[in-house]
Amino acid sequence: MTYYLRIEGTNLGWFVDDSSDLSTIRGGSLTLLFTAQKLEPALKAVCGCTRVEPIIVSASIGFFEVDTPEEGATLEGRVRHWLLDDRVRKHATFSVSAIAGGDFEAARWRMIGANRWEQMQSLSQIYPAIEPRSAAKAVCQLDRVRPAIGEFPLGTANDQKQVQSDASRERRGYGRKEKQAIYHREFELPEDREYAHDFSDIGGNAAEWGPLKDKLAIFYADGNKFGRRQKDFDQAEQTAFSRNLRELQRRVIHDTFASPDSAWMNREKKRAEVLLWGGDELMFVVPAWRGWAFAQEIFHRLTQQQSGFDPPPLTWAASLIFCHQKAPIQRITRLARNLVDHLKGVRSESQHSIIYQVLESFDDIGEYPDEEYFCRQHRFLQKPASGETFQNSLILSAAQLGEFAELMPQVRLGMPRRKLIAAAQRLNNENSFPPVGERRGAPPFDCPEEWRPTWQGLEQSLGPAVYYHLAELWDYASPVLRDTRPGQNGVQA
Repeated sequence: MTYYLRIEGTNLGWFVDDSSDLSTIRGGSLTLLFTAQKLEPALKAVCGCTRVEPIIVSASIGFFEVDTPEEGATLEGRVRHWLLDDRVRKHATFSVSAIAGGDFEAARWRMIGANRWEQMQSLSQIYPAIEPRSAAKAVCQLDRVRPAIGEFPLGTANDQKQVQSDASRERRGYGRKEKQAIYHREFELPEDREYAHDFSDIGGNAAEWGPLKDKLAIFYADGNKFGRRQKDFDQAEQTAFSRNLRELQRRVIHDTFASPDSAWMNREKKRAEVLLWGGDELMFVVPAWRGWAFAQEIFHRLTQQQSGFDPPPLTWAASLIFCHQKAPIQRITRLARNLVDHLKGVRSESQHSIIYQVLESFDDIGEYPDEEYFCRQHRFLQKPASGETFQNSLILSAAQLGEFAELMPQVRLGMPRRKLIAAAQRLNNENSFPPVGERRGAPPFDCPEEWRPTWQGLEQSLGPAVYYHLAELWDYASPVLRDTRPGQNGVQA
């Protein structure tokens, strides 16, 4: 008999985003990513299916059409048993549904409903069995929630140990084991290249970048209207769209990290981490000094490498957060998602767009970033001058990323930073246009003629908020590479 089968990893906050340890996060994320991939052959080898056709294989979802002599309930049971038969996967929560084949559209929505209903009836995390040993009295130092089962080495140079729960220990071990192989296997990157194990490998050992040393940039992108685009797909269209989207992401990641640029390296390790890819989402961690240019590169490749998709072109909404490498990553990734959710509510989804935050304090990441939050931070948003609206003040287009990167070196050369900061502060405190330019449209700094159209375009789009952006991005857009040799305080070209 033919069935549609759908599995979905649920409660990701308790399996991926519940730790600040990069290897533990990676282990949870990769486990969910590869579950759907590994299930495809397992449906024949373990679950007794005679035919398996993948429809969607994404970050945490697997959707298949299968032929099996078993009843649907038996198929579900076999899949659940397979999910539990793994040292790492057994700690994740999954929902499983099987519906008799036939009407693809009806079956898809029935399975989604069944998955959601199962999730609502299940615990948020797999509750571990606690053995009556003294170690169970301790709390896992990796997730700060689960009971620890013992003390284990972290695999660091100083032989540090931590008490860990079974779930976090297994995820961390898997994350470290798969770290190097994943980039070669999934993205066809050089097999002998080593990648960062920890956030300090990404942001550390970068004194030549001055104020940006030990800082990270977290880039998150979520597709615009992808669900609406897929709403009326038939089975063949859905299969093709999911396959093409996955290949697009692979090409983008390969081309982005294939560069042999030595600036990416921290000793022998590549300064980068792919925290998430699959479905319509992407999340990366790169050094802060690379963040602004990195966002430009990703948008460019997402635009240029689309093939196999019907018009209109795919677009993404993104957030870019600059923070210290010791910032709590769970709160940073939550902020990144919340920023994108808010962006989608106020900006047209017909083009790429991005909102950024420069976090100088951990206190800045505790609130939901809605319009009220931004208006409290920036008073000029409460009564925008000349009709500028919130979305036109803080949200940038992909093109404006490049315009700020081009303009910033000219700003640094022609205008003291203190004057720019004073202009931004006056804008914020007095809610008035800072009179630092001779007239509207004239740059308030010594600007070559060829850059004046760029300035005028930004000022026209962003209004007085352009001063806020220039003050915020002074160190981040086109950052300055410094000469750190003894006796040298200059800037490298």
